[in-house]
Amino acid sequence: MVERDRGAMEAARHEQAELATQAYQQEISGLKEQLQTKTQEARELSHMLRAWEAMRAGKDQQIAQLVELSKRFEQDSAEKARSLEKIKQDASSRQAAARGGSSSSTLAQRLFGPDTTSQKGTAASSDPQAAALKRDGPRVLQAKPTVVYSLKGIVPPPPKQY
Repeated sequence: MVERDRGAMEAARHEQAELATQAYQQEISGLKEQLQTKTQEARELSHMLRAWEAMRAGKDQQIAQLVELSKRFEQDSAEKARSLEKIKQDASSRQAAARGGSSSSTLAQRLFGPDTTSQKGTAASSDPQAAALKRDGPRVLQAKPTVVYSLKGIVPPPPKQY
């Protein structure tokens, strides 16, 4: 009987060990699934990070190009402003030389407005064209197009209708 009890106890211990082993194996398989899920998420995040870094690098390059283009436009604008100022000074000095040393410039007034001369009103009172310009404003010539440019190419204007 003692031997039977020992055999039964041993069988019970063996059964408990098998149940514990099965429980551990289930826990291990659950943890393996979680590990695979986390590994897949990490791969996806890594891929997304590389794509984002590539996009950011492209955007950084675009920003650098736009900044460079902006600097060039600023330099061109400054150069054009200097050229315009030089043209104003040349026109003023040529007109003054033509008038025998007078510092008023009707050409400069006609081209750039009445504020370009130092003696305001002197040229307008002596020059009828300057007075007309001041009274009527600048004349705008109306040009009639002979050719129209479009996305389809050069298109002749529509015929005149009387």
